[in-house]
Amino acid sequence: MRFPVASLVLLSFPALLLGGCLFDPCDDEDCCQGCRPIVRDVYPVSLDDPDSLLLQMQVAHARREIDRYAELLAHDFVFRFQEGDITPELGPSLTFEQDSLTTRNMFASPEVTDIRLSLTGAPAASALWEGEEMQRVVLVDMLLEVDLSNGVTLRVAGQTQHYYFQWGRPERGEDPGRYYLRAWRDIGGASAPGSGLAEPASAAVSPVTWGGVLREYAPAGVESASRDR
Repeated sequence: MRFPVASLVLLSFPALLLGGCLFDPCDDEDCCQGCRPIVRDVYPVSLDDPDSLLLQMQVAHARREIDRYAELLAHDFVFRFQEGDITPELGPSLTFEQDSLTTRNMFASPEVTDIRLSLTGAPAASALWEGEEMQRVVLVDMLLEVDLSNGVTLRVAGQTQHYYFQWGRPERGEDPGRYYLRAWRDIGGASAPGSGLAEPASAAVSPVTWGGVLREYAPAGVESASRDR
């Protein structure tokens, strides 16, 4: 079944919340309740720690800015599906090009009416990805809700995500003074209907995985190209 999903993320990350609300004030003078928030531009753009990249990822997804999103990824970025989302057509992962095309497809869809996402992660810590030392952020408590124009809410709940960040490598044309997201591993967990961040548009809820949502929007050419990854 294909879900008409336009966008993945509106992040709420503890390290970011300490800095105050990221939205313009609402009419009722409460920037987080009572009306739909408008995301401010976050400048100057600082990408010298993992939290900074998470902040920019929030803005990119909330505003569906594919260029801003793609600039956060390393040139050899990889998204690794959890085992249950791997298919013979798609394979186990997406490359930078494949992930960017898939994300652009989601951003361009007109079917989404609202997006809500809450992520809770541990502080960044050193970890190895394919033998290289990086900074890993483990998101252990996340909730994504996407309201669709057909009245269905897609919900990804309790799905652990691992983000691996690395300083830029000049030999790959990257800026050595900032971090890049090198790898994103969808670990998985219990994805099921539960209490959301707000009242959904409909009582109909479709539990999905993060990788499953991406899989629905991978173009045919991307699918065949990623089989051997």
